[in-house]
Amino acid sequence: MGNQDLDRPYSNSPVSPLQTPTDGQRNMAVFSPVEQIIYSDEKIVMVAPVGQGMEVVEPNRRPSHAPEVVLAAPPMAQLPPMPPMPPMLPLVAPPGYADTELPSRPKPRPFWKRHILWIIAILGLGILVIGVVVGVIGHTESKSARTNTASIPTVRVTTNNTLNSVASSGLFLNDGMTWNTHVLWQNSTGGINLQISLDGQTFQPEQPVKLNIQPKIGSPLSATTEVDSSTGVVMLNLFYLSGVNNITMSAITCSPNSVKCNTIANCYLPTQIAPSNFTGLAAVNVNNAQDWRVYYHDENGYISELQGDNSGFNLGEPIGGAGLNASSIAAVNVNSTTNNINVFYVDGLTKALFKMQWTADTWTKPSIVSPDLIDNWNPRSGLGAAYTVSQDQLHVYYTGLDAGIYEFLGSGASKTINTSWAPQPGRNHLWATADFVGAPISAVGWDDQARFYQVKRGNLAEGALKNTTWTEAFIENNGQTG
Repeated sequence: MGNQDLDRPYSNSPVSPLQTPTDGQRNMAVFSPVEQIIYSDEKIVMVAPVGQGMEVVEPNRRPSHAPEVVLAAPPMAQLPPMPPMPPMLPLVAPPGYADTELPSRPKPRPFWKRHILWIIAILGLGILVIGVVVGVIGHTESKSARTNTASIPTVRVTTNNTLNSVASSGLFLNDGMTWNTHVLWQNSTGGINLQISLDGQTFQPEQPVKLNIQPKIGSPLSATTEVDSSTGVVMLNLFYLSGVNNITMSAITCSPNSVKCNTIANCYLPTQIAPSNFTGLAAVNVNNAQDWRVYYHDENGYISELQGDNSGFNLGEPIGGAGLNASSIAAVNVNSTTNNINVFYVDGLTKALFKMQWTADTWTKPSIVSPDLIDNWNPRSGLGAAYTVSQDQLHVYYTGLDAGIYEFLGSGASKTINTSWAPQPGRNHLWATADFVGAPISAVGWDDQARFYQVKRGNLAEGALKNTTWTEAFIENNGQTG
């Protein structure tokens, strides 16, 4: 069977052989003799030496023959007394800290101070980007402007209805031969001056017009004239703005062949739709009577018409055509018997000169006068319109971007439709330049004669057409020409 010692893995120690294994050198683990593990049939109970204060009690959890070891507390009398606790020494702070307060925690710096470098960098980058974008846009617009207006001089545009507004009208007296011209303009204080030509050639000294309702300074002006068939008295009607864009009418009567005139009426013309700020204004006679049509921009931007006679005016209504605010309006009645009215205005969208025509008791659709690109066209210029009967031509005048005076010429004006317009406006070398860009201008015509008027250096400047010949004159306030 081999070596007997090698076949026995445990020693024959009095200690249980199950708990005394040997190692590889056959050394045995030694346990205290008093520690004994007893394996019972029902459960294992470890028996340790019973010392003082311990007793063996029988278990009562479940039936068993194995004893259970529990600790029994000894009687209080048998416990030895606790030794007295040594007195607690007071806590003493380390030397040097007794009277020292802890430093307060520093407050955190504001966000912008902690990140000032980042903020500066972001702002600098933003300014740089904006500068580049503005530079590119400005360069593009400048290049486009140079391309489109290379031949147009750089002149500051002055809106009309600001200085020296002017209006003119004329008529034949009852003899059918004598032509009277009436020119009205606003002076620097807002008052209205009147100068009359009793023969269509020379002028009388200027005179003030007495008004109960004072016009706005810079108001547009328009005028019409009629003659009383029985008395020969000339009635001059002046239309202007007063207060807050109130259309106002003044009736002035002048003795036949005389410059003696008196204001006999001055009244407001109420409107259903109020005029816009800086509206243009134009008026014509109809029906060879004291019957008027007044045209203006309403506050919605459309061309509107007031109708009135001696019995009163209506409240007006739009006739179509969206006009450019602060632009001028001109109107002329080619035939005051059948009423062929031409109204000229600046279109709000294209800023080109447009025309509407009242004929056969209806308004035509708005149409452009010339679709060509016009270098010196000024959409906010003053406008004046006249009709020459013998030539059957319409003359529309404006002051260009170079302050020069230009004329649109339309032929076959008596036709109800299809007036033929020259594609480019003309300019005569005799015509002087206006005092400023966009200066107001007015015009009147008869037979083969046409006149336009502006205020230049405080006096009237007149361009006169006789048949096909132009002349120019400067009319002083005493009526003398220079």
